[in-house]
Amino acid sequence: MVAQDVWRFALAPRLPAGRPGWGGTFAFVFAIVLTLDFAIAGGAILLEVLATEAGYEPPPYIESGLSLPWELAAMILFAPAIEEAIFRGPLAGTKAWLRFGLHMGIVIGLMIATTIFADSLPEYVMLSASVFALGVLIYAVARLRARHRAETGIPAWYRNNVRWFVWGSTLLFGGIHLWNYEGASSPLDVLLVASQTTGGLILAYTRIHLGLAAAIAQHAIFNAAFAAGSLAIYGSL
Repeated sequence: MVAQDVWRFALAPRLPAGRPGWGGTFAFVFAIVLTLDFAIAGGAILLEVLATEAGYEPPPYIESGLSLPWELAAMILFAPAIEEAIFRGPLAGTKAWLRFGLHMGIVIGLMIATTIFADSLPEYVMLSASVFALGVLIYAVARLRARHRAETGIPAWYRNNVRWFVWGSTLLFGGIHLWNYEGASSPLDVLLVASQTTGGLILAYTRIHLGLAAAIAQHAIFNAAFAAGSLAIYGSL
């Protein structure tokens, strides 16, 4: 039942009539969605492995340079909270969250632009863009905290077009992870972020049906399991 609902959501995202409260139903739905996340991610990773065995050469992964404790903290604590707030938070569709999403779109756009044109832009332009992006980010967070309980209405235009926001945020979430690889340009390189992209769609379901806290928890559990497996097999992340 839950798996079928996730599949229908993936094909035609829509807002639910309501959300289950904390309890047995909530835990059951969360467990099923988390299991689906692991299963589909496993399939995506297997596809990448098969492509590599067939001759595909993935671009090198860009190491973070962080120590292991900090890298674990980034994967399990910081990334889930930040990424879910930015990419899935606005999917609730309330006016406060939609305004936050607009501000985050400006921040992400500036980050992408400054990364692409880093070698051609003057240093003062790069600095100005960074300061402006930071200012927008601080304002967006402050405004959301102040207005999220007051601006709870969901515009009709969002209800009618929620699928485009879900699909768009999912593709953007997957695409952003390509920046973790040096010189990713081949069409086959999308295999490198297939698990993040499919996972992003499932996280969108979780965010809309169970809430932001559930999406953050799901993301954190997934990353923790990935980190544990990587450390057990390779001895590193």
